[in-house]
Amino acid sequence: MMATTTQYLNNFYQTPLGKGVASIINNVIGGLWSKADGQTIVGTGHAHPYLTQFLCATNQTLLAIPQKSNAQCWPTNDNNSAVVIDETLWPFQTDSIDKLVMVHHLEFSVLKSKLLQQAWRTLKPNGEIIIIVPNKNSIWSRSSRTPFGCGHAYTEYQMESILNNYGFEKITAIKTLMLPPYHHSIITKNILMFEKINNFCHNIFGGIIIFKAVKQVYGLYPPPAQHNWMPQILNPVNLSSKVTKDA
Repeated sequence: MMATTTQYLNNFYQTPLGKGVASIINNVIGGLWSKADGQTIVGTGHAHPYLTQFLCATNQTLLAIPQKSNAQCWPTNDNNSAVVIDETLWPFQTDSIDKLVMVHHLEFSVLKSKLLQQAWRTLKPNGEIIIIVPNKNSIWSRSSRTPFGCGHAYTEYQMESILNNYGFEKITAIKTLMLPPYHHSIITKNILMFEKINNFCHNIFGGIIIFKAVKQVYGLYPPPAQHNWMPQILNPVNLSSKVTKDA
């Protein structure tokens, strides 16, 4: 498994291929979460390319950046809503998040168990989570030309088992990114055509899998013990009403 960096991810999403990928995934997420007004939405990992669509539709939209990543402000042209988190103890209250999206995070984490426990703890009962991971059976997971080839890839069956083990029930799994993972103008100019082929083939060849799951209220993971760790808040004034120490 190759490591990746915030700068590498930022650079990828500035390329024509990266912009096309973001557009495809945003369309899927928007369809899965068409009703998000007045809710608290948090994105973990490198999630900000997929959070912008919710900035005007929700009361609270937050970007949670893992400690090992480089801190950055988001959104860049507005009041900062980013916070650096410890994967083992998120600075959010138990049962406080309506929707959680995890991108470029699970496949790179060495603390997957703790990460998923924190996701379950902070989501409200019946809260929803979207996790995006590389499809182990695709060429995207075998190519280091994009971030989706740098982390641990999963099959749909593996991810469904993981979700069940940590108190989540899968609602749907969507395979997308039919286009080859290459930075070539012929590919980037025909992204929609590739996705139409993917839909015709019932999404079996997609480069990534987008899972939507719901938190089960009978989950097995109680809140962790109190820690002395406090989050590194990039803009304490703007985030003071949004981010609290775990009770």
